[in-house]
Amino acid sequence: MGIAIVQNDFDKWVKKVLDPETSQKGLAARIYPLYQKFQTERFQTENASEGSTWISLSEEYKKYKLKRYGGGKKRPSKKNPAEQWKSWPGSGTKMLIGTSTLAGAVIGPNSNNPFDQSGIGAHQATFTNTGMQITINQTGTNAEGEPFVYPSIVNEKRPIMQFSDVHIQEMKDTLAKFLLPGGE
Repeated sequence: MGIAIVQNDFDKWVKKVLDPETSQKGLAARIYPLYQKFQTERFQTENASEGSTWISLSEEYKKYKLKRYGGGKKRPSKKNPAEQWKSWPGSGTKMLIGTSTLAGAVIGPNSNNPFDQSGIGAHQATFTNTGMQITINQTGTNAEGEPFVYPSIVNEKRPIMQFSDVHIQEMKDTLAKFLLPGGE
């Protein structure tokens, strides 16, 4: 009579948690879509979805932004009526959504992203067996062909990568359900 090794649920769970490929797939499949959802909500609500609103724009800049992104760079004229102007997402009324390049770079490729996808080339999501890292490449150009160098400058006054405790807990809970025995 020999000794038989019986694998129990705990053994299976440990192997699942320690397997880098499984962990990476878990992050990519569960946490990343939540990240994208929360970022989309952030830009739609001017950060109110994260528990506080961004610092208001100056009145002068609000007027400029409305004119520039709500219908184009030039004033309307008989030769160039307003309906011929390009209207960007948010029509110049939402903070941090001029051309949507920044929103696209932060949110990343997502079919549920209501913004222009022009910035997704600057978005990089990296997954390891213990974490997820989002990088925004600050080189290249925005949707208007201007240098895309402003994400870190924007983040200093209007945080685009800080999450509320509620959203952090939701991401933790989602990951725990995947990793813990009896989860998904």
